[in-house]
Amino acid sequence: MSYVIRYVKPSYILQDTILSDTFIPREQDNNGISVWSLEYYLRINQEDPIGELRRNHGDYNFSASGKLILIDITCLERNGLRVIPNPSKNNPAHTRIETFPTDEVELYELIDNIFNCVEDYYPAV
Repeated sequence: MSYVIRYVKPSYILQDTILSDTFIPREQDNNGISVWSLEYYLRINQEDPIGELRRNHGDYNFSASGKLILIDITCLERNGLRVIPNPSKNNPAHTRIETFPTDEVELYELIDNIFNCVEDYYPAV
């Protein structure tokens, strides 16, 4: 199986529950959300890819009260989303989840399905 990892800001966590806002694309993000490729970090460190991400995650700042969530790519694709590698010089593991619906009802139905694609949770630091 292939996975991507999404950082969840503390403001998107309420009483240890991840809020749906975690998966809502911001207007400036062109109908997609940013994630990291787990496979990239597995190539660097098979024993501890999550630890490798924590040490080497580009210009992003993690909060101690944030979380990292592991998301199944096959499940995302079954729900009509595309997972596209989008590496940059500072973030070679950068990947995007794209093609979210613009209709609000459809978006929230999809987000409910995305929560079923989440395989695991990790502390961000």
